[in-house]
Parts: sequence; C-alpha cells; structure tokens
Amino acid sequence: MADGGLVKNLPVDVARQMGAQRIIAVNIGTPLTPRKDLRSLLSVSQQMINILTEQNVTAQKALLGPQDVLISPDLVGFSFLDFAKVADLIRIGEAATRPLEAGLAALAVPPEQYAQWRASRAELKRVPTATEFVEVSPLQVVPPQAVLNAAGFKPGQSLTAADIQAAVGRVQEMGDFERVSISAQRQGQAHGVRIDAKEKFWGPHYLRVGLDASIDFTGESSISLRLGHLRTWLNDAGAQWRNRLDLGRVNGLSTELFQPLSLNSPGFVSAGLGVQSYQKPLYANGKPLLTGRVRELRASLEVGAELSQQSDLRLGASRKTFRATGDLNYLSSAQTLVTEDVRIEFAENDIYLRYTDDSLDNAFLPSSGQRLILQGGQNQSDDTPADTKVELRWTGAFTLGHHTLWPALRLARARSSVGQGTGAFALGGFLEMSGLPTESLSGSRLGFVRLAYLNRISTGDVLGRRLLLGGSVELGNVWDSRPDLGYTRDLLKAGSIFVTAESPLGPLFLGVGRTAGRGTTVYLFLGQP
Repeated sequence: MADGGLVKNLPVDVARQMGAQRIIAVNIGTPLTPRKDLRSLLSVSQQMINILTEQNVTAQKALLGPQDVLISPDLVGFSFLDFAKVADLIRIGEAATRPLEAGLAALAVPPEQYAQWRASRAELKRVPTATEFVEVSPLQVVPPQAVLNAAGFKPGQSLTAADIQAAVGRVQEMGDFERVSISAQRQGQAHGVRIDAKEKFWGPHYLRVGLDASIDFTGESSISLRLGHLRTWLNDAGAQWRNRLDLGRVNGLSTELFQPLSLNSPGFVSAGLGVQSYQKPLYANGKPLLTGRVRELRASLEVGAELSQQSDLRLGASRKTFRATGDLNYLSSAQTLVTEDVRIEFAENDIYLRYTDDSLDNAFLPSSGQRLILQGGQNQSDDTPADTKVELRWTGAFTLGHHTLWPALRLARARSSVGQGTGAFALGGFLEMSGLPTESLSGSRLGFVRLAYLNRISTGDVLGRRLLLGGSVELGNVWDSRPDLGYTRDLLKAGSIFVTAESPLGPLFLGVGRTAGRGTTVYLFLGQP
C-alpha cells in the first residue's frame, strides 16, 4: 500500500465517483522548500515527498469546475511535522477561507433545516438502539470468536459511541490487526454491528532483530546478534511458537511452545528446548581465575495462569546439562607456571514457583510502572544435596517532568539440606555493582539495592526518541555465610554516571562505574545493558 498523500492528496475524482456534484476542496500540500534550506537528509526526503504530492495535486485541481470551491491556505514555512503549530495553521486556514465566504454561503442549508438535522443527530445519541447481533468480517488467521470476546459486546446491549470506541481499542490491543472499525448494520428489522478488522499482512509470522554490543575497556568486550521469530494462532485456543537465535558472545538456539488451555483461558502450558555455547569466566574473590568454554543444554516445562494483563503465576521444572573446558594456569610449589586442562560435566535439575507482576512501560529505560518477581524452588546438581532457593527482584520507575527515579532491590538465599548452599546467585556488572565484571561475585546469599536517576536532556527527534543523563548509587554483596560484623557492614559501595539514548536497535549506554576498593570500568552498550 502507498500513502494516500502521495497518490491523491486532493482526491477530487474520488469525491466525484461517490456522487458529489459540488466539491469544497482544501489544498493543504506544503510548498516546495527553497534550495538554500535543503541542508539535511530529512529536508531532502521531505522535498521528495512534496514534489510527488504536488504532481498529483495539480492534476486533481484541473478537475474542479466553476461550481466548486477551492481553499488554498498559505503554508510557506510549514511542514507536515509541525504539530506544535496547530493554532497558527488554524488562523491561516480561516484567513484563506474568509474571501470565499459568499460562495460557501450559497451551499448552506437554511438555519431551520440545519437545526432540525442537529436535533435528529442528538436524538440518536440519547437513545441508542439495542444490539441484536454482532458479526465479524471474514478473517484468515484470527478466530472470529477471539475478536468477539475482545470487543465485549452482548446481545441486547444498547451501545453508545464511547462503548464502540472502547471496543475498537480492545480489539486493537490484541496486536493482530492493522486497523479496526465498527459500523451499524441491519438484517431485516434487526439492528446490529459489524466489526471490520484487517489482519496485519506480515502476520502471523513476526520477526525481530536485535543487537547487543558492549565493551568495558578492561579486556571484556562482546557483540551479539539476536533473531526472534513468533508464530501466533497455531490453533483456535491461541497457541504460540517462539524461537530465538543468538550469534556472537553467546551462540544459541531456543524454541518454546506456549499453549493456552482454551480461548481466553487464564491457564496455559509451556514447553521449551535450548542449546547455548559461551565463554564463562570463573572468579575467585571477584578476580578472574580462568575462562572456559561452556556448552549448555536446557529443557523446561511450565504450567501456569495469567492473573491479569500484567501478572502471572508459573510452576516449572527444568533440566540443564553443562560441559565446560578451559586451561587453568597456576604456580606450582617449585614456583613454575603449570597449565592444566580442565574438563567439567554436570547437570542441574530445578523445580520452581514464580510470580511475576510487570507494568514497566520500557524494559531497559522505564519511565513508569513496576516489576516484581518472586521465585522459590529447589535446585540439585548431580548427586549433591538439593538447595532450597528463594529470590525477590523488584524495580520501579517514577517520573515527574523530565526527572525519573529508577530504584531496584534484590534479595536471595539458598540453603542446602546439609548446611549452607554454595554459589547459587551471581552479582556484578553495569547497574548491578557497577565497576565489577559481569557476575564476578557469587554466593548462597545476596543483597543488593540501587537508586538510579535519569534526567531527560532532549525531547527527541522526529521519531520521539529520548536522550538522558543518569547516575546510580549501589550497595550490595554476596556471601556463603553470615558475616561476623553483619550484612549491612559488609556491603560493597558502587556507583555510575552515564548518558543513554534510544536507538532503533535498543538503548545506547556510555558510562563509567566504580566499586569502592575493587575497580573502575568504562561501559559502552548498544542493546540490553
């Protein structure tokens, strides 16, 4: 499909074909930009659009006759992006119409007839007609019953304009349609409505591409390409097939089948398989000891229920198998360098219950909402005793004007049936003890709190993207047992300052982080930080 402005910005012939004998046409095409003002790619692109538009406007104006009225406001200096200048444009339009007032008056109906028409319209609004039937236009993928359920109309209901507008919004929120409209219909003496929904031409297969690039200027850098595929409406219950391919720092392929128990049922079943290969540093006291190559196989099964549009509860089980290889370098008792080939294979079994409530408006740069994750379960590696694990994660965003507070809290503990759990949780990285390498701290107990601040220093370009300046204060640590002086006296202190901007590939972060007594790191991220 092409934009209507490019094809017919002044569709005189369309109005004639619809039966119009007299036409009131308003030409709102913007004049061509002077050559001296063509200084950017955006201005040149706009000029190309204006040229194409002007060509079809000239042809359409030639179809107007003496009985028609043409209004041509003087729009020199304005563009189609000047939404903030609406008041000025209204005044210019009125000034262009005043000289044509006599010709327009000849087309007006008598005041009494117009008042009678307005009264009849008002009467229709006051006395809605009861809806006796609701029909849906033919669809290729989405079940019509799903559209009816989303609209929420009931037989016998008297629909107001507000009811119809709300129904259009609910159907649009399904995410399957380019546009939705609802019109009144009659079948004999029965009154009803018809829901016309045009399915997205690129569905039901949806592809997403993402790029994660990072460098901390201390030797750790990576780039990853993410390809996502989603197939919706595998059946009338709304089953989905989700796939993801990662290339770069992590090479992996995963697939998941999500099956609701029935259409609009809150209950669901999910099954997934995945394989990953990646470099994994092994740290001791926050310092790298060795780096190995890890191959991970995963299988999972979940059953759960959607408690609301933003929350769900899941009971799941998973099994992961790991194979790691690497070279361990150390000094022998004779003070000679020894290199030892290390090979490790083990498996982990998890059973967990997880509650998620997520209303953040943006996963990476939120300005409102909260996310709460509560999870508890058991983890067992091969023949070792099982660890009981509990974890709380919370983050929120609160904005006033250009200022946003972005706090976060994380608490976790693992305990084995024969004593303390070991190495169950990891901490470290940008905004999670900034200045430390990613996941360089591990232990069976974890505490972390952060308060970040974002200041929007730019209102964005024509795409509405934001430029923000931020900083964070962070406290946290991990332990395998209770510290002698208590947890609060054994917290590491960290912080960061950064600038971030939204881009088509995700947020761009440039910043510096420091953990007191441990180190300073410069970060550059494109994509997920």
